[in-house]
Amino acid sequence: MEVNEQISAGKELAAQSRCVVCALARDNEENLSITLHQLEELSTYFAEFAVVIYENDSEDLTADILHKWNPAFEKNIISEKLDISKFGSVMTRRRAAGMAECRNKYLQMVKDTYSAWDFCIVFDIDLEEWTIDGIMHSLGESSVQWDAITANGLQTYKGDTIYYDTWVLIVDGEPRLGRIIASHSIELDFPLRVTSAFGGLAVYKMVALLPESVEYGAEFYRGRWFPDHVHLCFSMAENGFDKLYMNPQMIVWRTK
Repeated sequence: MEVNEQISAGKELAAQSRCVVCALARDNEENLSITLHQLEELSTYFAEFAVVIYENDSEDLTADILHKWNPAFEKNIISEKLDISKFGSVMTRRRAAGMAECRNKYLQMVKDTYSAWDFCIVFDIDLEEWTIDGIMHSLGESSVQWDAITANGLQTYKGDTIYYDTWVLIVDGEPRLGRIIASHSIELDFPLRVTSAFGGLAVYKMVALLPESVEYGAEFYRGRWFPDHVHLCFSMAENGFDKLYMNPQMIVWRTK
């Protein structure tokens, strides 16, 4: 199917579907209003639409912006003061477990409130750029049977365009293979079957998230700790939802 045909197919499916979008937020005021406007635009493509955003310990105006936001669809903002410091850039059990604890807050609300809906989209709220067409292209994917489709998350590093979420990208059970493929992700033109991936944005079929044991967590694998998204993908697979893909056409960009 041609790219534009697949996007059109995704739009047709979205028009008949209910979708909830989830994200974490902390000190994201800089571009938050733009992101919220994009969510409002995205909502117009679905039959029903809602958001669940978990915010904690923001020192800027993030919480204020979120609570004052008044979209036409259902908005769920969970704000907490946990008094925990930000996690560093090194992957540790503390970082993975802490991020998982926050993500499981929105995941539990999704399970409790939106279990009868069709799709759940999770994204990093600090992305520099993402497109509705990319999401619709994933929804329109029919060449493979899928439980989740993840983004081709890109950033510029030392003059090169690279896939940035290499911590999470595991292919055929091999983190090293994931890192090799990551260096060529911009060249791919087909859905890549993965063991684990996120890339800054992912579209999940709701049924794949509903089993009780599907959750975020700290994952110790091949002798080291992996991020919360890896545990989510592994727990989905353990419940029979192992058809996970990275869509090279669902490109998102981040600056850091």
